[in-house]
Amino acid sequence: MRPDPDEPIVVVDYDRRWPRLFEQERRRVADALGDAVAEIEHIGSTAVLGLPAKPIVDILAGLRTLELPAGAIEAMEELGYESMGEYGIPERLFFRKGRPRSHHVHAVLIGSDLWERHLAFRDYLRGHAGEADAYGNFKRKLVLQVRGDRDGYVEGKETYAAALERRARSWTAAEL
Repeated sequence: MRPDPDEPIVVVDYDRRWPRLFEQERRRVADALGDAVAEIEHIGSTAVLGLPAKPIVDILAGLRTLELPAGAIEAMEELGYESMGEYGIPERLFFRKGRPRSHHVHAVLIGSDLWERHLAFRDYLRGHAGEADAYGNFKRKLVLQVRGDRDGYVEGKETYAAALERRARSWTAAEL
């Protein structure tokens, strides 16, 4: 997923308001998406205590079906979201909110690989403070290295995050 070209790439210190902002938005998103939603989770770096992050609250909506009820997209738009369709990731409905961006909603089938990957990544970082610290330091250094080069930031972060995700998936499998 490419960042919005009109917005600077920033990584900020953890903000203790992020969990509260998630909870407030979770209820709104659940109402907007209606019966299609089975579960909603806070994901991404803003969901990991102490982790520096882009100041965008990522929300994972676990859907029973990717066919949203009539009026759901309009209800999301009334909340200020822009519907982006799959936006480069098959079997995901993506919504973004705000300028600058404040929230992203990733709507996927509950129990799908996308669902499991997002939760494994988050839970791994929550349970491994050293990994979370290293990831936060990496993101801060990367922002300085790329000096506004969005493609460089995305590529660098994706490579690092993919390695983290592999460790997270192994850790999750070992926990079962």
